[in-house]
Amino acid sequence: MACGDQHSACITTSNELYTWGNGDYYRLGNGVGIDELIPSKLETLQDYYVTDVSCGMTHTLCITNEGCIYAFGSGQFGKLG
Repeated sequence: MACGDQHSACITTSNELYTWGNGDYYRLGNGVGIDELIPSKLETLQDYYVTDVSCGMTHTLCITNEGCIYAFGSGQFGKLG
């Protein structure tokens, strides 16, 4: 589990990523930019095994078992890579 300034993320035992909280800057990764009050599964990563997640103030990063990194949210100052 990881907590950002206004959002959180967790990985289930089946390696699925869920996010919730403030959706500004698209930091929840769901592509809609609205707040989610309950954990919501990231359907865009449903075919991947997420092994780690980290939340910043306005962005989220995760890594898969294959070593791929996915980033979403504000890219200001190069935060997304």
